[in-house]
Amino acid sequence: MFNFLKKNSPTLEETMKEYSKRAIEHAKRFDTHLDFSDESISNVERVLDILYNSAKKESPSEQDYTVFANTYGAYIGETLIKKLGKGSWTILKDGDFAGALALQIDDRFTFFPAKVYRRLKNGAEDNVEHLYLSCIPNNALYLK
Repeated sequence: MFNFLKKNSPTLEETMKEYSKRAIEHAKRFDTHLDFSDESISNVERVLDILYNSAKKESPSEQDYTVFANTYGAYIGETLIKKLGKGSWTILKDGDFAGALALQIDDRFTFFPAKVYRRLKNGAEDNVEHLYLSCIPNNALYLK
């Protein structure tokens, strides 16, 4: 009877899909096309390099870094989900990584938003493409 009072909050999966759409739109500002292909991850890396270099002049806030980390981290994770046909987003509740946003595939957790955050802060030494490739089975970089 009072169900109309409850707000429908988006699920974590829906939120990450929305973030990935924002990455696609944002990348267009740099004439960069993102299409959920393996090749598009190198385009993400180029956009992150632009953002890293512009941060030296613009001094973004921690909130800005977090938004970009979630946006592009979601895109990378959603690309991997589409490629593998499996995976789900989770926020870890226990242990050393409690509170961290991760993509879970089988029994592995990959922290794409955290990696993007480090890429934005540290530069190319935290290349996101390497992490993405390491998550693909039968890839030379895949680590079990």
